[in-house]
Amino acid sequence: MSSVATVNFAMVTTDFEWKKRRWYRTGFELVGREENVIGASVMFDYLRSTVERLARNHVGGDHLKLMTKKAMSFKTGCAEQLTQRLLERHRAALAEQKATANAARQASGGTALVVIMEDYAEQERCANEDFRCGLPPGTTAHNKFIAKRKNEAWGAAREILQREEFKGVDDEAMLNQAIVEAIFVKIAGAGLTDKELSEVVAYGRDDQVRAHIANARGVKPKGRRGGGRRYRSYNRQDRTDWSAHSAGSEAGKSVNLDKQVDRRAAHKAIES
Repeated sequence: MSSVATVNFAMVTTDFEWKKRRWYRTGFELVGREENVIGASVMFDYLRSTVERLARNHVGGDHLKLMTKKAMSFKTGCAEQLTQRLLERHRAALAEQKATANAARQASGGTALVVIMEDYAEQERCANEDFRCGLPPGTTAHNKFIAKRKNEAWGAAREILQREEFKGVDDEAMLNQAIVEAIFVKIAGAGLTDKELSEVVAYGRDDQVRAHIANARGVKPKGRRGGGRRYRSYNRQDRTDWSAHSAGSEAGKSVNLDKQVDRRAAHKAIES
């Protein structure tokens, strides 16, 4: 479902229920534009029913064996193969469209207005996150923009401290001044407000300087305390019939990803 949502420019969240001292997945919730949600729902239903049909054939048509380890392993292998094919095709389609759009833009001398599907996909991801969290439109996109500027600032600070002239220097004021100047050069013209600019400049700067000074003075930084919560794990080998898993993966290679659907039936399914 996650892959299907991605290729349809939608977002999926998983519903959980606390039962018998553990969390159980109980279903999915799709977030996105109506046409994208419908497309994802129809594609998921088609692929799921196809996997079930192939698994039923694999166990000889016996419905009572559809929940056995053999059948579940087959379905897992098939689903993993379909997930890989969906995402690979999606990435290839975006890359091809981007190359075509850039070629059209260059042919027009940079004056043609072309849509880059990679940009559209990112815009849809941000809009879906805003809707899911009840945030004003544009909030997620702006937060990502600020986060990118912060990462650039962190990189500028690290590059400064790695220069030869600053090796062994433990003058905090000098190091701070050099880093701040480098950050301002790095994010010049980014369109940040004064408040955002101060946040970006301060991000990671003090930590970088303290670590550099500690290293220059030969002080070993304190390690993080170990321990904490531990989790039980299980051996997947015990729960997987690898022969059936491999057969499912092979079967998934021949599944058609472009099933034609009835849009009216799709709308009816969503409304119900």
